[in-house]
Amino acid sequence: MGKRLSGASTADEDRELDELFKSDPDAWFSYEVMRATEVKDPIPDAIVEEIHSMLEVSGPTADVIPFYRKSLVRWSAVACVAAVVCWFVFARTSRLSGSNEIVAQNGTSTEVTLPDGTTVKLNAGSRLSYARDFVSRPTREVTLTGEAYFTVIHDERHPFIIHTADISIIDLGTIFNVRAYPDDHLTETTLIDGSVEVLLRKGESPGKIVLKPNEKLLYNANGSTDKSGNQTGTFEISAVTPAHGTKNEFVETAWIDNKMVFRNERFGDLARRMERRYNLEIAFSDEELKSVHLTGTISNETVDEAMKLLQATTSFKYTIAEGKLTLGLY
Repeated sequence: MGKRLSGASTADEDRELDELFKSDPDAWFSYEVMRATEVKDPIPDAIVEEIHSMLEVSGPTADVIPFYRKSLVRWSAVACVAAVVCWFVFARTSRLSGSNEIVAQNGTSTEVTLPDGTTVKLNAGSRLSYARDFVSRPTREVTLTGEAYFTVIHDERHPFIIHTADISIIDLGTIFNVRAYPDDHLTETTLIDGSVEVLLRKGESPGKIVLKPNEKLLYNANGSTDKSGNQTGTFEISAVTPAHGTKNEFVETAWIDNKMVFRNERFGDLARRMERRYNLEIAFSDEELKSVHLTGTISNETVDEAMKLLQATTSFKYTIAEGKLTLGLY
């Protein structure tokens, strides 16, 4: 991988690496993160020190190392850079033991400014974690469960990466929204301004996807089945959905203004969002009601008021008792 990153790989090595990527999406994902976070001159001091310690090099050497040895050191340095970057990216389990975590409980939302100045607004039922030494790392990485709206302070030498269960998003100077709740079957990335690169963890054709402003990517980690019978991911890219016909308000980001906007949405999917918004359990006594499609907007209404709004568009009954909302047909 280090040789390809540096442009020194042979045709045979490239073919071998491509075959590896086809059979092992995790290897491809590792390479893509390394490529996207490739270190540019000047190399950060922390990585220079790591390379020097690995190569046991001290002091100036350019005038005394023969050409063939300089080449060896150069390619060894490339390999070490790749190893160091890879370690920074994939030692996430041990990193989280020294991490900070921001939580927005059901029924609430919260906003936080990260140490680098990036602002993140978390929707209800979401959590964001990041290393305590977040700003001193070559890559600024966070892990998201739930939904968040990011306004990232761009730093080309220290890329900002959001990890979810199924995708990773690399900031290229951006305002964007990410929704990745564990109980949703889709992961959604919505770009408002700038550019993001999305890396899929699995799929028939693993690859990077660069979004343009006002585009969104929907990724289903179990969207299809491959020839071996294994679940594999599928994705689609579409335009964001305007809310109320305005250019600057979208269904996907209305929640940051405390609005729940839904357009032809399944009642079952809407109910999951309402559970997080109102911090209560919602159950259906009639399964067919889940498939009813609804359109509307909920702003400051209580759960009882919201139910009455929905009843104006479709026929159903409901009861609320002990923190549980039960929906059914008449």
